[in-house]
Amino acid sequence: MRLVEGRSLLGTISLLIAAGLITVVQADATLDDGLLSFEQRVGCQRAIEEVYWQHRIWPAANPGPKPALDEVLPDAVPADVCFYYLVHSTQPNLGSWGADSTGLERAPTCP
Repeated sequence: MRLVEGRSLLGTISLLIAAGLITVVQADATLDDGLLSFEQRVGCQRAIEEVYWQHRIWPAANPGPKPALDEVLPDAVPADVCFYYLVHSTQPNLGSWGADSTGLERAPTCP
C-alpha cells in the first residue's frame, strides 16, 4: 500500500474514511436535487473535525490523556460552522469598486 507522503498509515486511513463519508452523503444528496441538506453538511463538518482532532498533537506538558472529541467539541459547533459557511458563501462580496467578486474571492473562511 502506498501512503500519502508525510502521513502515517492511521492518518491515511482516517482521511480515506472521512472522504468516504462525505462521498456517501453526497451520493445520497444527488438522488434528490443535487444539494446537501443542512443536516448532511453538519455530518460532513463533524467528520472533518474528527480527522483534525485525530491529527492534533497532544502537548507533552499536559500530563493527562488526550480527551475524546465529544468532550471538547460541543454538538452545536459543527452546525454553527456550517451556518457561517452558508451565510458567507451566499452573500455577494462587493469589491472596492462596487463590482461583484469572483467565486474564488467569495470562498468562505473559518470564523
